[in-house]
Amino acid sequence: MLMDWLATRTMDALRFSMEWARLLDVVAWMSANPNPGIYVRQVDIAGVDTKFIERNSTVLRLLLDHVLPADAVSVDQASFDGRYGFRLSPQNVRIRAIDPALAILPGTGDRPVTLTVEDFAQLQGVELRFIT
Repeated sequence: MLMDWLATRTMDALRFSMEWARLLDVVAWMSANPNPGIYVRQVDIAGVDTKFIERNSTVLRLLLDHVLPADAVSVDQASFDGRYGFRLSPQNVRIRAIDPALAILPGTGDRPVTLTVEDFAQLQGVELRFIT
Protein backbone atom coordinates (compact mmCIF):
# COMPACT_ATOMS: atom_id res chain seq x y z
CA MET A 1 0.00 0.00 0.00
CA LEU A 2 2.85 2.38 0.78
CA MET A 3 4.86 1.38 -2.28
CA ASP A 4 3.14 3.93 -4.51
CA TRP A 5 3.69 6.60 -1.82
CA LEU A 6 7.38 5.68 -1.67
CA ALA A 7 7.65 5.87 -5.44
CA THR A 8 6.35 9.44 -5.49
CA ARG A 9 7.87 10.67 -2.19
CA THR A 10 11.31 9.05 -2.25
CA MET A 11 13.09 12.10 -0.83
CA ASP A 12 10.64 12.28 2.08
CA ALA A 13 11.23 8.61 2.81
CA LEU A 14 15.01 9.11 2.73
CA ARG A 15 14.76 12.11 5.05
CA PHE A 16 13.01 9.91 7.62
CA SER A 17 15.10 6.77 7.04
CA MET A 18 16.44 6.70 10.62
CA GLU A 19 12.87 6.70 11.95
CA TRP A 20 11.29 4.57 9.22
CA ALA A 21 10.82 1.37 11.26
CA ARG A 22 9.04 3.20 14.09
CA LEU A 23 6.96 5.24 11.63
CA LEU A 24 5.80 1.99 10.05
CA ASP A 25 5.01 0.63 13.52
CA VAL A 26 2.71 3.63 14.10
CA VAL A 27 1.07 3.18 10.68
CA ALA A 28 0.52 -0.53 11.37
CA TRP A 29 -0.90 0.19 14.81
CA MET A 30 -3.25 2.86 13.44
CA SER A 31 -4.35 0.54 10.63
CA ALA A 32 -5.27 -2.06 13.25
CA ASN A 33 -6.82 0.57 15.59
CA PRO A 34 -8.50 3.29 13.50
CA ASN A 35 -10.19 6.00 15.57
CA PRO A 36 -8.75 4.59 18.79
CA GLY A 37 -10.56 6.93 21.21
CA ILE A 38 -7.59 7.06 23.59
CA TYR A 39 -5.02 9.76 24.28
CA VAL A 40 -1.91 9.66 22.08
CA ARG A 41 0.15 9.09 25.25
CA GLN A 42 -1.69 5.76 25.68
CA VAL A 43 -0.50 4.30 22.38
CA ASP A 44 1.37 1.10 23.29
CA ILE A 45 4.11 0.65 20.68
CA ALA A 46 7.63 -0.32 21.74
CA GLY A 47 10.04 2.57 21.17
CA VAL A 48 7.26 5.05 20.34
CA ASP A 49 6.23 7.76 22.77
CA THR A 50 4.15 10.91 22.56
CA LYS A 51 7.19 13.03 21.65
CA PHE A 52 8.03 10.72 18.74
CA ILE A 53 4.51 11.06 17.36
CA GLU A 54 4.50 14.85 17.87
CA ARG A 55 7.95 15.24 16.31
CA ASN A 56 6.96 13.16 13.27
CA SER A 57 3.33 14.23 12.94
CA THR A 58 3.91 15.81 9.51
CA VAL A 59 5.15 12.63 7.86
CA LEU A 60 2.70 10.51 9.86
CA ARG A 61 -0.15 12.62 8.45
CA LEU A 62 1.08 11.89 4.93
CA LEU A 63 1.38 8.18 5.61
CA LEU A 64 -1.86 7.80 7.56
CA ASP A 65 -3.88 9.81 5.06
CA HIS A 66 -2.56 7.48 2.37
CA VAL A 67 -3.15 4.21 4.22
CA LEU A 68 -6.23 4.65 6.39
CA PRO A 69 -9.74 4.37 4.98
CA ALA A 70 -11.49 7.70 4.41
CA ASP A 71 -13.92 7.11 7.30
CA ALA A 72 -10.97 6.83 9.72
CA VAL A 73 -9.67 10.33 8.92
CA SER A 74 -11.55 13.45 10.03
CA VAL A 75 -10.18 15.87 7.45
CA ASP A 76 -12.03 18.79 9.04
CA GLN A 77 -9.94 18.44 12.23
CA ALA A 78 -6.76 20.54 12.39
CA SER A 79 -5.05 18.68 15.21
CA PHE A 80 -3.35 15.32 14.72
CA ASP A 81 -5.32 13.92 17.66
CA GLY A 82 -8.68 14.99 16.29
CA ARG A 83 -7.88 13.99 12.72
CA TYR A 84 -7.16 10.36 13.64
CA GLY A 85 -9.73 9.76 16.37
CA PHE A 86 -7.63 10.21 19.49
CA ARG A 87 -9.13 11.79 22.59
CA LEU A 88 -8.49 15.48 22.83
CA SER A 89 -7.03 16.92 26.00
CA PRO A 90 -9.56 19.14 27.74
CA GLN A 91 -9.07 22.85 27.18
CA ASN A 92 -8.47 24.86 30.32
CA VAL A 93 -9.28 28.40 31.38
CA ARG A 94 -7.24 30.18 34.03
CA ILE A 95 -9.29 32.71 35.98
CA ARG A 96 -9.07 34.85 39.06
CA ALA A 97 -11.30 37.34 40.85
CA ILE A 98 -10.00 40.91 40.86
CA ASP A 99 -11.62 41.45 44.25
CA PRO A 100 -10.75 38.74 46.84
CA ALA A 101 -14.20 39.21 48.37
CA LEU A 102 -15.66 37.88 45.11
CA ALA A 103 -13.61 34.68 44.96
CA ILE A 104 -14.53 32.32 42.15
CA LEU A 105 -14.31 29.35 44.50
CA PRO A 106 -14.46 29.47 48.30
CA GLY A 107 -11.06 30.01 49.89
CA THR A 108 -9.23 31.06 46.73
CA GLY A 109 -9.35 34.83 47.28
CA ASP A 110 -7.66 36.49 44.33
CA ARG A 111 -5.44 33.47 43.50
CA PRO A 112 -5.73 32.06 39.96
CA VAL A 113 -7.91 29.00 39.47
CA THR A 114 -7.76 26.68 36.47
CA LEU A 115 -10.96 25.06 35.22
CA THR A 116 -11.88 23.10 32.12
CA VAL A 117 -13.89 25.06 29.58
CA GLU A 118 -16.91 22.92 30.46
CA ASP A 119 -16.61 23.72 34.18
CA PHE A 120 -16.05 27.40 33.42
CA ALA A 121 -19.29 27.48 31.42
CA GLN A 122 -21.14 26.13 34.48
CA LEU A 123 -20.04 28.92 36.85
CA GLN A 124 -23.01 30.52 38.55
CA GLY A 125 -23.25 34.11 39.76
CA VAL A 126 -20.50 35.55 37.58
CA GLU A 127 -21.81 38.83 36.27
CA LEU A 128 -18.79 40.40 34.59
CA ARG A 129 -15.88 38.73 32.85
CA PHE A 130 -12.77 40.34 31.43
CA ILE A 131 -10.96 38.11 28.99
CA THR A 132 -7.33 38.88 28.23
